[in-house]
Amino acid sequence: MINWILALSLLTCSPAQIATPVVGIIVDDLGNSAHGDAAAIATAGVKTVAVLPHVWNSQVLVQMAHAQGKDVLLHLPMEAQTRNHLLGPGALMQRMNRTEFIGTVNSALAALPGVTGISNHMGSLLTQDKERMRWLMEELSRHREMIFVDSRTTPKTVAGQAASNQNIRYAERDVFLDNKLSEDYIDKKVRELLNLARSRGDAIGIAHPHRVTLDVLNRRMPQSRDVKAVTISELFRIRECRQRHRRTANASLAAMTQRDQTHEQAHSAADPNR
Repeated sequence: MINWILALSLLTCSPAQIATPVVGIIVDDLGNSAHGDAAAIATAGVKTVAVLPHVWNSQVLVQMAHAQGKDVLLHLPMEAQTRNHLLGPGALMQRMNRTEFIGTVNSALAALPGVTGISNHMGSLLTQDKERMRWLMEELSRHREMIFVDSRTTPKTVAGQAASNQNIRYAERDVFLDNKLSEDYIDKKVRELLNLARSRGDAIGIAHPHRVTLDVLNRRMPQSRDVKAVTISELFRIRECRQRHRRTANASLAAMTQRDQTHEQAHSAADPNR
């Protein structure tokens, strides 16, 4: 029997939404430049921005992004293996005990009310730390539904497993768009992101509010009409729609297979010479 409960759950997902490839482009590090930050929020294809906590204009940026229908992530500074002088205020450090660590997380969340979730700013050291990633995800599980986007500043990150253990919605960056501040390089990486979405259904790219990056996105994204730019929360919703669609299709196929096997057995029983 087809699982009609799963089938009914697909009513919120149109066939076009399921079939259309999507990208979630996140611009990180907002809070350092008033002009660059405003330009980033208005850039074509950018539907999510990640704002640093405890900077002078952080709440203004959240309001500006929300007014334009964008998602906002708390871009939470986390200890890296090098260059920790770039972390900024409100950073999570490995030397912190649990009380200090959780207090720092909640202080940052309080500084940016209304965020969709968290992404890591730097963090190549801390995201390898199983205990501290567990602390973080346990605390996030106490808040309303939160997304954690792993910037993947190290291939050794354990954030995904920690998020899974606490049922935190988790995604990870697929492509860094502007590791090199060259127009040709950034354009190549944007095309790589779009092609990944076409082949896989969705992809997540991270960029920064550099003038050259924003110029490339403003030029390239309007040309890519077959790939839709969406907020990170919309990307999650579409992923969940596709998962439900696959489960429904699998349930339907299993039901058809069972029906065919039952018919075959009935025919065999009725005709012993068959």
